[in-house]
Amino acid sequence: MPETPRHPREHWDGVYASVPVEETGWFEASPTVSLSLIERCDLDPADPVVDVGAGASSLAAAFLERGQRDVSVLDISANALEELRSRLGPDRAEQVRFIHADVTEPGLRAKLGPVKLWHDRAMLHFLTSDADCASYARAIESTVMPGGYAILAAYALHGAPT
Repeated sequence: MPETPRHPREHWDGVYASVPVEETGWFEASPTVSLSLIERCDLDPADPVVDVGAGASSLAAAFLERGQRDVSVLDISANALEELRSRLGPDRAEQVRFIHADVTEPGLRAKLGPVKLWHDRAMLHFLTSDADCASYARAIESTVMPGGYAILAAYALHGAPT
């Protein structure tokens, strides 16, 4: 009998509960490529930025180290966000807004607010249906400020295995 597909929240909570972050295929000790692209955006320290599909990424810490004062991280997994909060430590975690949400659900701007920079190197390739891709595009369109930036990366043309 085929297994019933799990909701993506359940899947990602399970991944972050069972696999050390450093052993995941997407772990980066330093987000070097992302940071080089972000440098080109010439952000003001007050510009709101978001790391979408943040997981337990080191990018939030890098934003803080570079002086960004309005940093948000968004992930579908509560476990991932708790791991990130722990990695940042209490003082730095207080400086970051943690958003537990599915980027394809309507109303993201109400949860997130407008941003100058939308960064995603982790989840775009998991959107394999036309409806999810359209929802993602609407989220970017409604959230990124005029004159803002979206940095997107994916590593699998036909979606990544989950």
